[in-house]
Amino acid sequence: MNDDWIELERSENGDRFEYRESRRPLNPIITKLIFWSTVAGGIAVGTILFLFFLTLFIYFFIPILIVTSIWALIHRLRPR
Repeated sequence: MNDDWIELERSENGDRFEYRESRRPLNPIITKLIFWSTVAGGIAVGTILFLFFLTLFIYFFIPILIVTSIWALIHRLRPR
């Protein structure tokens, strides 16, 4: 069974056929389901990205900042 829903319709002068795409009515439950699943998916992806960059900041940038600060402090206070 073909679900394209394309129908042939006679033209106005009646000598040829033209394609006409008919639209099935949308089920409001399905449209709400698609909308809310998109919203929930966007929130989930945003949360995952936020937690990824927060983890990257905590475990990568802060230790580098602490190590370089300690290194600079040691080199500054070291007698020459």
